[in-house]
Amino acid sequence: QVPDVPSSSVTTNDVPLGTFEGLRRLTIFVTDADLVSSSGVLLAQVSGSVEADFSILGQALFHLVDATFEPSSGGPVITPQLDDGGLTIVGNALFLDGAVITPGDEIVVWARGVWSQPLTGYVVALNWDPTLLTCLEVSNIGTVGEDLSGPFSAFFSGINASAGTAFGSVLSVFDTIPVSLADELGYFRFLVSPDAPEGLTTSILFGPHETANATIENGFVDETASTITPETLGADFVVFSDPQAPTILSIDPTQGPVNGGTDVLFNGTSFTPDSTVFFGDQPANAVIFVDPGTLLATTPAASAGIVDVSVFTTYGSSILPQSFTYFQSVIDSYSPMEANVCGPVTMTALGSELPADLGVLFGGVASVVVQVNPEGTMATVRVPPSYVTGEVDLVFVDGFGSEISSFSGGFTYFDDGTFIRGDVSCDGLVNLADVSAIAAYVAGAGSVPVVLDAADIDDDGVV
Repeated sequence: QVPDVPSSSVTTNDVPLGTFEGLRRLTIFVTDADLVSSSGVLLAQVSGSVEADFSILGQALFHLVDATFEPSSGGPVITPQLDDGGLTIVGNALFLDGAVITPGDEIVVWARGVWSQPLTGYVVALNWDPTLLTCLEVSNIGTVGEDLSGPFSAFFSGINASAGTAFGSVLSVFDTIPVSLADELGYFRFLVSPDAPEGLTTSILFGPHETANATIENGFVDETASTITPETLGADFVVFSDPQAPTILSIDPTQGPVNGGTDVLFNGTSFTPDSTVFFGDQPANAVIFVDPGTLLATTPAASAGIVDVSVFTTYGSSILPQSFTYFQSVIDSYSPMEANVCGPVTMTALGSELPADLGVLFGGVASVVVQVNPEGTMATVRVPPSYVTGEVDLVFVDGFGSEISSFSGGFTYFDDGTFIRGDVSCDGLVNLADVSAIAAYVAGAGSVPVVLDAADIDDDGVV
C-alpha cells in the first residue's frame, strides 16, 4: 500500500532472489503520484501474514538495494540515501516432532518450545490414545528445565495412564531460562502397545491434564510471574512393524585425540540395543544405547586424520562419510622448568593441536588454571604449589584424562625461602580466600599451608 496513491498507480514485482533460499526481492513502482516536500512522509507499506514456522523467529532484515525519486519539476532523477530496516519476529510455542514407531518399543518424545522472553517456569501437558501408548516417565532431565536449579525451584509431574494424559512443570523463584528459538522442555517416555496395528497413525497433542483438584494447562511463566499461553503444535506417529535400517543424522563432537576416549553422541533413527559403532575400521571402545534416536559411543585409538563413522544393527547400517577427525596433540617445549614451592609462576607450553580442555599435572597435582589459545599452539599454565622439593613428573592430558605427553622428572621445585606473607594459596595475592584457608587451618578443618610461615600474618611467630 502507498498512502494517498490509487492502487492503479502502484505496481509491485515480488520474485525469489536467485539461489539465496528464503530471500525475495520486492520492487515497488509508483507512477502519477505528486508528493510535497517532507522530512517523514510514508512512501509504502508492506503487510502480510507470517506462517506458523517457528524456525523463522528472530531478526528479519529488509535491505534497500536501490531507490529513485523523479522530481515533478522534471529535474534530474534523485538517488536518495538508503537506510536498512527490519523487524523482529517473536512468538511462544510448544511443539513435537513426529516419528515412526514400532509395536512393543519404548520411545522418547521431547516436547520442545520457543519463547520470546526469559522464563521462570513452564508447564507441558500431553494427551494421547491410551490404547496405543503408555506413558512410563515424565522428566526435565536433559532439558533446559534443569537450568532452573536454584534452591527455590521445583519440578512437578503427573501421569494418568488410563486417560492418556501427563504433565511436567518447572517453577523457580530466582532462576530464569533466556529467550530461546528451539529448546527441549519436557521428556516423555512411552511404551508402544505390542498390538498396535501396522500403518495406523496416532497423534500426541498438547492438551489439559485433569487432576482431582485442578485442570493443568500448557503455559509459560515470565519474569514478572505472568502466564503466557503458547501456540501448540502436536505431531503424528505412524506405527510401522517392519524394523528399519539405522540412519545417522549427526554426531557431536566431530573431533577427538588419536589416543581415543572421546564420548560421541549419535543422533539418528532406528538404533537398537545391539547397535555397533565403527570409527573408520575400528570398533568403538563402548556403545551405550539411550533410545532409538540416540547412541553414545567412545572412540578407539586411531591415526591422525578424517574417518567415516558407521552404525550397524541387525536390520542394516548407516555411514556418515568423513565425519570424525582424529588429531594428534604435541607438546614441543615448555618454560620454565623449575619454580619455587610457593610461586606464583606461570609456565608457557608450545605445541600443536592442543585441546581447549588441556590439563597439566605436576607430580600428580593438577594446575587449576590452564588457558589454550584458539589456534591450539600455546598454553599458559599456573604452576601449583608443592609440599616437596626436587624433580617431579610433568604430564599433559586431554579433557578425558588421556595422556598427551609425559616428561619424567620434567619439572623441579625448589625452596629459596621467599613467599608473600598472608598468601597461603601461593597465587601471588592476599585475599579472602587466604583468610578462609588460614581460619580453617587454625580451626583444624583445613590443610596445612605449603609455607606455614605465610599464614603468620603479623609475623609474631604464631599462626
